[in-house]
Amino acid sequence: MKELTIQHIPASKQTGARVRISYRPQEGAQQQERETDFGFDVTEKQRRDIQWYLEEYLTYPWGEFRTRAEQVEGMMEQLGIELFDAVFGSRETGALYTHVADDLANTRIVIHASDPEGIALPWELIRDSARGAFGDLARLAHAFVRSQPNLIFQPPPVPTGDEKFNILMVICRPGGPEGDVPFQSVARPLLELFRPHRDRIRLDILRPPTFEKLTSVLSEKPNFYHVLHFDGHGVFPQGAGTHGLLEFEGEDDKPRRLVMGEELGGLLAGKGLPVVLLNACQSGMTHPEAIYPSIGNELLKAGTRGVVAMAYSVYVQSAVRFMARLYESLIKGEELARAVAIAREDLRANPQRLSPIGEIKLRDWVVPVLFEAAPVRATSKSLGELRLDPNIVKDAQAKVDAEIDLPEPPAFGFVGRDGVTLDLERAFRTETIVLLEGMAGVGKTEMAAGFARWWAETGALDGPIFFFRFEHYLPLAQVCDRVGQVFGAAIKQQLNVEWQLLNADKRRQIALSVLKQVPCMLIWDNFEPVAGFPKGTESAWKPEEQKELRDFLSALRGGETKVLITSRRNESWLGNIYRSVELGGLKLSEAQELAVRILKRAGLNPQQIKALPQYNTLLKYLRGNPLAIQAILPELKRTKPDALLHALQAGEVKLSEDDPEQGRERSLSASLTYRLDALDTTLRQRLGLLALFQGFVDADVLAGMCKVDNTPDAIKGLGRDGWIQILNAATEVGLLRSMGEGYYTVHPALPWFFYDLLRDAFPDHLDWLEKAFSTVYGGYGHWLFQLFETNAEFVMSLLRAEESNLLYALHLARRHELWDVMTGTLDGLNILFTTQGRWVEWRRLVNEIGAEVTSEGSEPLEWRSDLWIVLLGYQGEIADYRRDFNTGEAIYLRLKDHYESLGNDSSLAATLHHLGIIAEERWQFGEAERYYRESLGISERISNEYIQAGALYQLGSIAEKRRQFDEAEQKYRKSLEIVKRIGNENKQAGIIHQLGVIAQERQQLGEAEGWYKQSLEIQERIGDEYEQAGTLHQLGRIAEERQQFDKAEGYYRRSLAIRERIGDEHGQASTLHQLGRIAEKRGNAPEAIRFYEHAEALVTHLDDPYLLEIVRSSLERVREK
Repeated sequence: MKELTIQHIPASKQTGARVRISYRPQEGAQQQERETDFGFDVTEKQRRDIQWYLEEYLTYPWGEFRTRAEQVEGMMEQLGIELFDAVFGSRETGALYTHVADDLANTRIVIHASDPEGIALPWELIRDSARGAFGDLARLAHAFVRSQPNLIFQPPPVPTGDEKFNILMVICRPGGPEGDVPFQSVARPLLELFRPHRDRIRLDILRPPTFEKLTSVLSEKPNFYHVLHFDGHGVFPQGAGTHGLLEFEGEDDKPRRLVMGEELGGLLAGKGLPVVLLNACQSGMTHPEAIYPSIGNELLKAGTRGVVAMAYSVYVQSAVRFMARLYESLIKGEELARAVAIAREDLRANPQRLSPIGEIKLRDWVVPVLFEAAPVRATSKSLGELRLDPNIVKDAQAKVDAEIDLPEPPAFGFVGRDGVTLDLERAFRTETIVLLEGMAGVGKTEMAAGFARWWAETGALDGPIFFFRFEHYLPLAQVCDRVGQVFGAAIKQQLNVEWQLLNADKRRQIALSVLKQVPCMLIWDNFEPVAGFPKGTESAWKPEEQKELRDFLSALRGGETKVLITSRRNESWLGNIYRSVELGGLKLSEAQELAVRILKRAGLNPQQIKALPQYNTLLKYLRGNPLAIQAILPELKRTKPDALLHALQAGEVKLSEDDPEQGRERSLSASLTYRLDALDTTLRQRLGLLALFQGFVDADVLAGMCKVDNTPDAIKGLGRDGWIQILNAATEVGLLRSMGEGYYTVHPALPWFFYDLLRDAFPDHLDWLEKAFSTVYGGYGHWLFQLFETNAEFVMSLLRAEESNLLYALHLARRHELWDVMTGTLDGLNILFTTQGRWVEWRRLVNEIGAEVTSEGSEPLEWRSDLWIVLLGYQGEIADYRRDFNTGEAIYLRLKDHYESLGNDSSLAATLHHLGIIAEERWQFGEAERYYRESLGISERISNEYIQAGALYQLGSIAEKRRQFDEAEQKYRKSLEIVKRIGNENKQAGIIHQLGVIAQERQQLGEAEGWYKQSLEIQERIGDEYEQAGTLHQLGRIAEERQQFDKAEGYYRRSLAIRERIGDEHGQASTLHQLGRIAEKRGNAPEAIRFYEHAEALVTHLDDPYLLEIVRSSLERVREK
């Protein structure tokens, strides 16, 4: 690599300024030197013009400013030519330039300047006029860097990060949310760029962004980060003799701390951090009158290896494009100087920048400046090919890895909100709990989810994001259970306790303990109903339940987990335990950005619409409310902005002022009312029924409500097609989103709006509507329960969507004491919860309702016997799952007597089936076979094929355990034939799995593997996690028998992860035993013992002596060895 050095020698009292040119044909070769007088200078006006062009022109590109910009562009070109002539115009220096003139792509050009006058010169403009428009040396050279003479450079240690490219970003906004630079202006686009490559790029945000915290982090993690990226301000205080300074945020309520480059460089020395990136205003610029050089040079003198700084304030779009190429090259292992050259060239090749009049060209490739002590790489090896495309940055905010029940990212992307994000960042620096307060439709839910995802993606969370909806009854027990499900494995491992065996108090204690230790984020959304909303409304939470929630929040204070509550009001009843952050509408610029996306989605041309009269006035009227903007702007397909604005303002007369009690603005009400004005009065009344639905609407349910006795006249006789027409009309005006096939989703901010319609349209039928809603969902739940036998995948997809509706219907049925209705609702929830392995939740729900229908003598209360019997059956199933066979047997014997007395053959056959399973699990095969055959006989007599198939399957299972494989296969195939005929995929998967077991026992491993994979495909499709775990376990056993231990371990660990998540202790013990066998076969006795001991601890309190004997035998064998 050739090297050409240009050293600026400042003027002295005796001589003028000079330049010394050094040329070296290759590293280590003898260098040639020449000097010449240097008569180049930049006037103050030229400096101001360049600064205006690069920092301000894009904001005001109209009229005479365009002419001025063209003049400045010409001036910059001419300055570059004059600078070149001043350096290489003499015969001596020109002769050295000829050595590289035709080989610039293989030349490293270094600018040495240690004086302010030399550093302040625009060296990046230097241009060889002989090359015409393409003579910029900073672009043509392999590398173009600034440095200083006589720097002592020692090769640094290579960062030892975790096989990722690690970036530490410092975002400093001492001026707060109202400052001149949006908080996430650079960080958010970077996240978009990095998101597809999370496996190779880690972006951490320094929290809080103080110099003291930076010192702490770099001391704790030396040689970890590859880049320190400072996103903030650089300043030059007035007065001679001043340094350039970086603005960090201050501690102890001090607004800022100014840090000299020398001080920052001293901190970085010895920390193994190779590259510093400063997209700080003025960080690369030096004022000629200053005695000390710029921040970039000071860092270099303090020992920093490479600094990329900005000579001027840089536009976000330019910064993102430049950094995309810079990081892309650094991650591939390129030298820093080469990476900067590639990024500069990309800016030059793509000069179009967005402005108020559309895209215009801006020659801003000269803004980045590289200071380098010697050639340096950020990483010693390439982390692979990747493409960071700045053209795809759309604020799409994807999901993060560990989010629990979070809503989907916004349909139009996450727009703006930098000020609120900064407010939340600062609030969480000192508080555990923050209340995000704002009007309806203002975007609280999206803001909360977006902030949580931002924290997760920037290194603030080690644990997951939990999302809980409080618009309807949600007790603390359900919050704790969700935490217990996610952390169940860790709780078991560290505390040696089983979550599902704990009482409510103990669960609450452990959930608190976990959350206080692990940095998670809890979002409690739409919290206002907990204390009754609006004021004076009766709360669904009892006073003691409200206190439980308040005490839980209070106990979380000071721990690692943060809580973000959203509400339409200040929740003063919680006491002084939170900090409040207000969420208003979008800023006008943000609203304009959202509007463009909405207009494009609606098939409109944003530029044409924006040019119409009153467009901006209309947007201002909507007050930045995202819901109002989304509801109204599509109407511009039919109406001009001025006419639409007039109609909205005229409609306001009929509305009240902003209603803080209801938490909504008049403009939003006016917007929604305006859209409804296009619909007839009857249709608007009917839409009030949507108030009963919890985010998901099924036209069939609405049609079913219209068939209940005493239907109000306004909806009497409406069928499915009629409701689809109504719901499609609501979709057209932006109130719903169609999912097809008569299914719709509701915007989370709209229930209040529909409740208003409901109260106005049906003031005398509110109780009837709640009862009808519960009644229809009771029938719907039972129908889904039955349909599951023949179409499991479809039913599970519906149940996942309908869960909130079913739970709300159950809540209403309990309130109105509709005991018979609850049976069907529970049928649907039973399928959902047990198939998903959510046994802890299911058990709690069954026990809660059981307490409402059972007397102190364990007998059913009056009018509740049918529901009591159903719940008793569920308790038997729960006992089976928990392997509490004594309890299960007692329940089923009681049910057997009950069904025999009623002559209910179908239920009797099912009960005998369960008694057979208990006997089989106890290895009492004779008794089990007797029960199964009795069940089979009854089911054949009454032609119940579903129970027949189950009995045949269990008889096959007994034959298998007796090692009568031919008979077992015969029974399984007969059962499979029946379930295929009736279309029960769930049972098919189980029988196919057992055929795999038979093949495996016969050592037909290829055939067995085929059966298992066929079974697994069905289980994954319908979401049956419990059975998935068993099939993965068996695939592990096949790999183990083939001596493919790595493959086997992979299957076992996948199985174990599921079993731990759903709380299947028996399955865990079995899989842990197999992992012990793998360790034993690898000769790792200590690891095998750990697995076997863990399995033994689990199975000891389970009713399975056979598995316990196997585990203890294995443990004894290894210990003897």
